Amino acid sequence: MPKFSRLLKSVSVATVALALLAVPGVQGAAQAKAPEAPTQLRAVPQENPIDPQQPLMRLRWTPPKDKADITGYRVYVDGELLETVRAVACPVINPQNLLHWCANVTNLQVGQVYTFAVAAVSKGGESTRASVQRMAVIAPSEPLNLQVVPDDKSLTVSWDPPLSTGGGDIRRYVVRTSSFLPGPTPACEPITTTSCKIKGLTNGVHYDVTVEARNSAGILLPGPESAPAIGIPNARPSGPRELRVVAAGSTTATLAWEAPQHIGDEPILGYTISIFMNEGYWFPNQRPEYPQISVGPNVRQHRLTGLKPGLEYQFAVQAYTRLAPGAMTVNVLHNPLGLPGKPAMVEVLGVGNTTVNLAWEDADPNGGIEPTHYRLTATPQDISAGVLVEEIVCPVKATQEAPDFECPGEYLWMRLVNGATYSFTVAAKNKFGWGPTSNYPAFATPEGPPPPPLVDSVAITSPTSLVVTWLPSVTAGGPDVGNVVYTVTLDGSPVCRDIATTSCTIVGLTPSQDYEVKVMAVNEVFGGDEFSTSQIIVNTNPIQGGTPS
Repeated sequence: MPKFSRLLKSVSVATVALALLAVPGVQGAAQAKAPEAPTQLRAVPQENPIDPQQPLMRLRWTPPKDKADITGYRVYVDGELLETVRAVACPVINPQNLLHWCANVTNLQVGQVYTFAVAAVSKGGESTRASVQRMAVIAPSEPLNLQVVPDDKSLTVSWDPPLSTGGGDIRRYVVRTSSFLPGPTPACEPITTTSCKIKGLTNGVHYDVTVEARNSAGILLPGPESAPAIGIPNARPSGPRELRVVAAGSTTATLAWEAPQHIGDEPILGYTISIFMNEGYWFPNQRPEYPQISVGPNVRQHRLTGLKPGLEYQFAVQAYTRLAPGAMTVNVLHNPLGLPGKPAMVEVLGVGNTTVNLAWEDADPNGGIEPTHYRLTATPQDISAGVLVEEIVCPVKATQEAPDFECPGEYLWMRLVNGATYSFTVAAKNKFGWGPTSNYPAFATPEGPPPPPLVDSVAITSPTSLVVTWLPSVTAGGPDVGNVVYTVTLDGSPVCRDIATTSCTIVGLTPSQDYEVKVMAVNEVFGGDEFSTSQIIVNTNPIQGGTPS
């Protein structure tokens, strides 16, 4: 880092138009005695007239008693001599003492602590140094977000600290008020917190309130005042008494209360009911533009509707007058019980051959009690293809009768149709009944061999032959799996292999013998399995006409 003296070779110092003491070269130092050190050295922050955002420090000191022999002064900052600092007579502060001297120091860093030192110089040499430490500061910026809350003959004022402290900490705040009334207006004493209560005001009078921040420079560098806020003191009603729930249902609650003990200067025009839920407002009857309900001044009871079972509510009531709302009474909690809400976050964790792994989150709200069952519904997107809607009801916890059957938020659904796209929804049940179905379904397509073809007919053409026909598989088994072909087996041996048609002629049969005929569908990706095969038992007794069984 460069030496401080090198950084300050061109320091410009504001001076008073008085005589400048030069600092000549010291000669004859061996014969003359060095002077005593200056006394009462102080470092005082000042506003920089050239750039208010740059610190300016005024050093002020008293000459030593043997000042007649002094030829000048030397100023040091952190041990480095300032080469161009001039010492001048200070402005008159105390008429009884005109002997103080000053020097201004600039090019300082905001918030940095410096050691300032001054030594007197005479023909006998340089005195010992008087020193003082001080942080370089500028004026803080204005406080922010000034808020004023009226009360009886008083205003409660709060604000946020300024963005810039000017260096160091904010030592105090000064709050001021003004009005059209003659004479001084009450204000807060200088405080260190960011709120205060101004007392002794007149109800109904408009007051302009401002706040000013000060750091270690104090009154020497006051920050700018905040933007003014207007407050009108008034006598507000106190909170309503004995707020309580006198009746409740699964979606309703009836509140009752008594009038406030203190009414104030203005008559009560009505009451406002607020309903808090999940740390915020809930809007009765699904009307978010009206976060509060207002009732008349003579009302002492009101029935709320549209509550959601399982959610915890907090009710509040306050009276209001022409001037302002009164104090709020918040002390009633209510948790209505009822049907569970809609399960949330239904999602597919994975798909497989005729399977989908489904997951969801608990109903929100859950009706105030845990659900006992979930109903899962798989709806095919193309019903015209012949794929059926599937539905399963499973317990949240396994029972003794079915120890392996449960779905506590997850379920592996099996035996779905490969290649069919399903939408999955979930509903919850508790002791009150079934709740609504989840809003947003999850979608999935199982992939694997095609679903089994449906055998349409078996025509026995002779005692030793027959023709099997079937309907094509309703899907190919999944996307991008190629074409579907069929293989027909007789007692496990293929008789028609990998054919694209939907019929097969079988010959060489023995009359009056039962045969097992299977038709299996395959695609170009997945081989056939039990889930892609139709099975039929055929009897070729010519007397019976060859009816399949």
